[in-house]
Amino acid sequence: MAVKKWREQGNLSSPTVAYIGFSQNVSNLQYLFHITGSEKRGQLRYDIRIEGGKTRVKKIRVIFCIILFLTGLGIAAYPFISNEIAKKNSSQVVKDYETNVKKMDTEKVNAMKEAAKKYNDQISKVVATDEEGTDSADTSYADLLNVGESLGYITIPKIDVNLPIYNGTNQDVLAKGVGHMEQSSYPLGGESTHCVLTGHRGLPSAVLFTDLDKLEIGDEFYLHVLDEILAYKVDQVKVVEPNEGRDLEIVEGKDYCTLVTCTPYAINSHRLLVRGERTEYKGKEEKQTKNQMQSGALTKRIVDVWPWLLGAFAIAAIVETGIFVTMIKSFLYNSNIGNSQKEG
Repeated sequence: MAVKKWREQGNLSSPTVAYIGFSQNVSNLQYLFHITGSEKRGQLRYDIRIEGGKTRVKKIRVIFCIILFLTGLGIAAYPFISNEIAKKNSSQVVKDYETNVKKMDTEKVNAMKEAAKKYNDQISKVVATDEEGTDSADTSYADLLNVGESLGYITIPKIDVNLPIYNGTNQDVLAKGVGHMEQSSYPLGGESTHCVLTGHRGLPSAVLFTDLDKLEIGDEFYLHVLDEILAYKVDQVKVVEPNEGRDLEIVEGKDYCTLVTCTPYAINSHRLLVRGERTEYKGKEEKQTKNQMQSGALTKRIVDVWPWLLGAFAIAAIVETGIFVTMIKSFLYNSNIGNSQKEG
């Protein structure tokens, strides 16, 4: 580096020395250095200040700010984006189900209904004679209504639910929709039947049964199975221990469907049972009275995703700290180059 030196007149015991210079090509960057100091007993002490130029440090700072903004935006938007994606996927499954049903001829539809009714009759008889130890069933659960990926779908207008119903209640099923509990009546209704449908609350990726606690006595929900729409009116809302199953049993002469989810919200120590009794379907479903993003829903979605949010914030903090450290190292590295060239 080309350096010029001036000795100023003044206090002779501590004269001031100033160095001003330009770096020629430091890592393809151009810096302007102001180096000031004092000379005493043959030793120079310097104060170095980098004050200008379009540098890589400035670019890294801009990139850092952009990444910080996008990370925050992405984390904040995740609960809503993920839920919209889940709703879109569910809607596609429902659409495919309706398409498959329309393609089926009447004889096949009737045969499936008969198989399901036979299964329900056997389930009812098993429950009635369970104490005597007879519990066989000839009809295969998995082969009852083979219409595609789902066996139907449920709509709950009050809380804006429109979800496919799947066989079983394993975690893969409950992550994407509503599960039909095995050994409960198949969702085709009839006397002495009790269908049990389960769904998650508080998933980071989807709302599902999150707002099920908003259903009240008299509200209606609907099961769409094959070419039928079954209407159920809520007649009981109850909280029980996880191992209590008495309220899920078949009641002679009754046509029930119970929706099950975990409660209290985000604690999940008990089970919320919302039971509906079969009622007449009037040709159209109740109009939606509340939107899914009603008051309090935003707070619930934040609670839903807090584990994911913590993980996302941790990863973002690590990445952004790395960028910041890189920026500081770059700054110090080029400062050291400036010092070396000054001393030379």
